[in-house]
Amino acid sequence: MSRIAFPRIALFVFASTLMLHAQAGQQPPRPPDDRIGNRLGASAAADPAAIERGRTLYASACAFCHGGDARGAQGPDLARSLYVTSDDGGRVLGEFLKTGRPANGMPPFPMLTAGDVSDLSAFLKTRVAAALKAPRSACNAVTHRLRKASACGFRSL
Repeated sequence: MSRIAFPRIALFVFASTLMLHAQAGQQPPRPPDDRIGNRLGASAAADPAAIERGRTLYASACAFCHGGDARGAQGPDLARSLYVTSDDGGRVLGEFLKTGRPANGMPPFPMLTAGDVSDLSAFLKTRVAAALKAPRSACNAVTHRLRKASACGFRSL
């Protein structure tokens, strides 16, 4: 590299960096992303009637496996499930519930209407918000690890 090329390259890099910083300062601030709040609980208040309908549906169809508070029992913790936390009005959850996961013991629920799934999603979002306020207990974490280990074929830890 010649002596003349190096200063030109350095000047180009320096000028490019200055231009990028100047452009970054001129962009208007982005509005907060509501989807993040919805994934982590619910930034917008859900309809209390929908939450109550979802609670009733959950108690009759889900609680026996996932526990009364959706924190897990025989089935996994739904308050920390990606299907629940990334759900938006029942779209993600509905697709999963229609097919289930029979190989893992999760039956399909093809009879659920879109309204049922939306209500269930609204209720489960309240469980996500509660889980964020109350960290997983040590006992629940150990149970989760044991369940994972047995699912992977390990007999004991």
